[in-house]
Amino acid sequence: MSVAPVPTWPVCGEGDCHGVVVRERGRCLAHVTAPDRQIALLSASAGSRADYRGVPFTPELLAELRRWTQGVLYEARFDQAVFSGEADLSGFVFSGRADFTDARFQGSVDFGRARFRHGADFLRTVFEEDAGFDRSEFEDSVDFMRAEFRSTLSMTGTCVMGILDLSRVRCSGSMEATLVCTHEARLGGAVMEQPVHLQLAVPRLYCRETSFLASSALLLRFAEADLTDAHLAARLSLFHHYGLFLLPDRTAMDETRLQPYIPDRFGAPELVSIRGVDVSHLTLVDMWLRRCLFFGAHHLDQIRISGECYFAYPYRDWGVHGGVPLRWARRRTIADEHLLRHGVERSARNRGAWREITDDLPGTVMEPAHVAQLYRQLRKALEDNKDEPGAADFYYGEMGAA
Repeated sequence: MSVAPVPTWPVCGEGDCHGVVVRERGRCLAHVTAPDRQIALLSASAGSRADYRGVPFTPELLAELRRWTQGVLYEARFDQAVFSGEADLSGFVFSGRADFTDARFQGSVDFGRARFRHGADFLRTVFEEDAGFDRSEFEDSVDFMRAEFRSTLSMTGTCVMGILDLSRVRCSGSMEATLVCTHEARLGGAVMEQPVHLQLAVPRLYCRETSFLASSALLLRFAEADLTDAHLAARLSLFHHYGLFLLPDRTAMDETRLQPYIPDRFGAPELVSIRGVDVSHLTLVDMWLRRCLFFGAHHLDQIRISGECYFAYPYRDWGVHGGVPLRWARRRTIADEHLLRHGVERSARNRGAWREITDDLPGTVMEPAHVAQLYRQLRKALEDNKDEPGAADFYYGEMGAA
């Protein structure tokens, strides 16, 4: 459980309240007189900074805030604010970056259709009941690092024009999201205790050291996904979603803003690493695996690969060995073989036949026997899935590596 830092602002003298004082009033927004509160809220509606750090908000005070500011706040500061009861922030417009660092929502909170014109910070924020960000729009990055969601989290129809950072969050309830993110979504180190159902249109997805403790599904478009060292305690399925995501009212998610950032893979997501993962609970459907590094994964023979999962092929048909021209077989290969051959082939022509794979763990020592073992385990996985042609390619790769 995170501990809020000591306030660095002049605090309210009402009991143990840590709310920032209203200027020249000596009390926070919750404890000043009604006329003084009205003056302070009118000042915020006129474009002054909305500074509510540490203020204890009740549903009535939030309703008053909405009424006097017309739901528009400039440079809103809610650091360490405490929201009791239901917090209705739906439709609010936050002009300037909104800050909810170390805030606590003791009841459910609704940010539905809220607009954050310069993004938002929810670092270490605690959501004790349901949290909803449905159809909210972040025109810059949003940071939830180390936030705690103790009930359900919903982000249906959300748009993030930047980075969605959910690093090291803890979700004790289920999470559902259908969102478009223009840069990347980060879930590194996050702990998902209940089922997760994510529909993501995003260029990059980082799930390094992410823990999925219940059956979850990720439906992806465009994403370059990294699952290095992820912990899968239950079934995790990665799907390529064809076509636009549909919202509950059957309208399609708008991906127009995403177009300048997406790779040219016809919308197909690509998995780039499952190193350090026990993949016995992993299912891949219609994923691109051309650059996926398998070395270091556990129980590869139990991975489920189905649909049209694309592996890499050698670039050229002919190579040279000992001055003798040899033909490279047109077969499905794994990125680990490309990484190995690109390092050991002496001939520039031979090296050119293999993709130049970026090794994210440059100190790793991989031998041909390791690649043969990878092919052996993957071959068994494909045979169990009745993919005999793919298994034959991997048998060829196993013999070549051995």
